[in-house]
Amino acid sequence: GTLGAGTTLSNDNQPFVLEVSPAAALGDTMTVEFRLAGDPMLGEWADTISFVCGLPDGAAMADLNGSGGTLTLTNYGHLGVANASVLAAGGQGWTHALTHENCLYESSLMLISSDGGFADASRGSALECAPVDPVTVVTKTNGDVVGVASFDDRRSGSPLGVRVDQTVSMYGDAQVGHYAVIEFDIVNESGTLIPGMQIGYLVDFDIMSPNFDDEISVALPGNSGFYNWSVGSKDVAGVVSLGAPFETIHYYSNHENGKLDLSTNQKMDALLGPSNEPITEPGDVFAIVCSAPIDLKPSQTASFALVMVAAESETELSAAIGDAQRNWQQVTDVDDEDGDAGLVPRSYLRQNYPNPFNPETVIGYALGQAGPVRLDVYNLLGQHVRTLVNGWNPAGQNTVVWDGRDTDGTKLASGVYLYRLKTDNITETRKMVLMR
Repeated sequence: GTLGAGTTLSNDNQPFVLEVSPAAALGDTMTVEFRLAGDPMLGEWADTISFVCGLPDGAAMADLNGSGGTLTLTNYGHLGVANASVLAAGGQGWTHALTHENCLYESSLMLISSDGGFADASRGSALECAPVDPVTVVTKTNGDVVGVASFDDRRSGSPLGVRVDQTVSMYGDAQVGHYAVIEFDIVNESGTLIPGMQIGYLVDFDIMSPNFDDEISVALPGNSGFYNWSVGSKDVAGVVSLGAPFETIHYYSNHENGKLDLSTNQKMDALLGPSNEPITEPGDVFAIVCSAPIDLKPSQTASFALVMVAAESETELSAAIGDAQRNWQQVTDVDDEDGDAGLVPRSYLRQNYPNPFNPETVIGYALGQAGPVRLDVYNLLGQHVRTLVNGWNPAGQNTVVWDGRDTDGTKLASGVYLYRLKTDNITETRKMVLMR
């Protein structure tokens, strides 16, 4: 017989087979309750199973085992995929090394463009991202564990025509907390301009102690991120941008929306609309963070980086964010004899951290090759404030600290300042906020 939604079938014969129609949507999670009744020895017994309707061809996953815990990386736009998550594909989730508990229900990518393109790996649209390459994991000589996966959006109903190269890093020398750095390189393979592309990331933590139903959301300054705080356990888990601040952060309560009831229109509103207020009523909460829109030219690459952090207190969370930022900016010396592949950075300017800041902030930049570098600070009137770097720099990652003073050593007033990196092949400018 046919078992429709909310219907019941009886079977007096054993064994039996449950078959899913080919018309079932790829990636949909189905839940079936089995109930045994009428046996005088066993009485009445019931159990429930949930399963995903297939995975795409070439689907793969791998566990990244770092010093802080384990995170499962897939090549179809999801992290975690534990059996208790939105996409129950048999992964480990994001488990803490001390508690061995999974604190991640879902972590997934969305892309949108101003000409109607929309690719979605989240919630009920779980598998619009199609695998391109298998998941590769490298454990480096210093204990860093790096996973790389590639997928594209050709399964989407309105594809942008992009390939996504995702890198997840678990650092071997993590000093505090429990964190993973997540980086996306989105490559325009459409052959045409992708106008107004924005990158969205849905993150739904389940802080399990004592339960995941007593969380509130807390916004970090300057749209730099957010964290969920468990009222009962005081544990925290959050997301922080490692580049420019997020353009918007949209908060949701699963009590209001249902765990999976997030429509395509709601997702698009989160990417295109303004931020809303954090959820302050304890419950099961999640958020979507979104980048600023960019016009992506053919063959051009857009980068998006963030860190997921879990900790046992807000103080530890803050320390872990700083630790993650330092690790992310660091260039690792590679021992080729151990078979590690070297990292060849491209030239770019990083967002300062912390931001907003007082009294000082760290500005990072990467050079694809050694050469002359100038890094200057300006006010919003375009007036030069201070030169931080002016000279030859080695290839790789570099950092400099600005103490919020001008060339004469005078403390500057609160406000927005610009910092500009100029090399032989790039000129790039970002904003930072000084708060006295």
